[in-house]
Amino acid sequence: VKPLSNCEKRERADMAQWPDDVLDLLQEKEISIAVGKELARITEDSHRRYLCSFAKGNGVSAHTALNWRLQWEMDQERIDPEERRTPQQIIESGPIVIMIPCSTCGDPTDLNQTEILRVCKPCAIEIKNAAAQ
Repeated sequence: VKPLSNCEKRERADMAQWPDDVLDLLQEKEISIAVGKELARITEDSHRRYLCSFAKGNGVSAHTALNWRLQWEMDQERIDPEERRTPQQIIESGPIVIMIPCSTCGDPTDLNQTEILRVCKPCAIEIKNAAAQ
């Protein structure tokens, strides 16, 4: 077994200081060390937890994690702390309801409350004409 270099020893000591959420993902082999290193540098707990949950569910490359961290750092510089909204807060704001007009009566309708009817164009015209009467 090859002994660790001073650099490797320092890196391991640094890793011991990483937040638990990042270390847990690393231990579960959900992320790489390179990804963990970038996530650990995000000091805003709620934002880091959000990114960790996304990384766990979807996977993430080191390059993407680097971009996440850089974007977070830029946001820290330009956004007033009182106006910050973390992704966690956005998610908890409630479900989004998409409304579309009903093809027959035109009333606004929740997309989840619609039906798809596959018909040929001549039949669709007939249905629309019948509905208009």
